[in-house]
Amino acid sequence: MINRSREEEEDFDDASFEKATKLRNEGKFAESATILAERARANPDSSVVSALLGDVFDSLGQTEDAIRCFKHAVRHAPKSELASRGLFFSLWSDG
Repeated sequence: MINRSREEEEDFDDASFEKATKLRNEGKFAESATILAERARANPDSSVVSALLGDVFDSLGQTEDAIRCFKHAVRHAPKSELASRGLFFSLWSDG
């Protein structure tokens, strides 16, 4: 089970976040990235949005963008399992 902060819980309740997550789960990564990028601009301190955007970039093969997003997420939420695991695996796959 992943422990979520209050900010993370608020993000998970947001309709656009839910839509982006649904699109991601359906493999519609580019559409998901568009929504998440808008959310990231509106709330640059959201570690959850940054981490999910990193995951989507990773799925699109945009490793450098994924690493940038995961690093941003870890800076804002150093104890976030979602952010740290994403950063680890992106760096690992980047070699």
